[in-house]
Amino acid sequence: MLKKAILILAAGAASRFGSPKQLARIRSKTLIQRTYDCATQLFPDDTFVVLGAHRDAILEELTVANSIPQSRILYNRNWALGIGESINFGIQVLESQYDEIMIILADQVQITPRDIQTLVDSCVEDAIICADYNGGRGVPAIFPRRYFEHLTGLSGDTGAKALLQREDIKIIAVPMPNAAIDVDYPDDLVNIE
Repeated sequence: MLKKAILILAAGAASRFGSPKQLARIRSKTLIQRTYDCATQLFPDDTFVVLGAHRDAILEELTVANSIPQSRILYNRNWALGIGESINFGIQVLESQYDEIMIILADQVQITPRDIQTLVDSCVEDAIICADYNGGRGVPAIFPRRYFEHLTGLSGDTGAKALLQREDIKIIAVPMPNAAIDVDYPDDLVNIE
């Protein structure tokens, strides 16, 4: 059986949000905690969070809440280089331990354990499994080991989207409307609550 991990990206500065959106709350839970709790329902020992900007404030909150074990937190010192750098960093840390890694964004707060399970259930050998929403492919997405090299080559603001758009590799896109809902501005929280 292939060993899977979930990598939650939460390293961004959230400049459009105006404050650390990872700590914004929906129904008393922070965004980062909601996403982590969702992921750990299926992968309790194999869910990791990449932090960067606002690390100290986020760690303080997580320590007070005693919610995410320190061993599951990965600190990307080069977070300011963009999401590609955070993906690169996270994959490099985990690639020797896992056969497949799912990438999800901390602000995709409407993703459910059922959504994650649907992606897992759709896995076939050597195919990338990704969410399909708003007429395109995106994360969450599961990447088999053979694509880790592509992911560790990312940098800057280029995430995995280009890889998910390629026609020359096997990609299974799973309809997932919940993946379209993310948080960029404080007003986005009102629509979610």
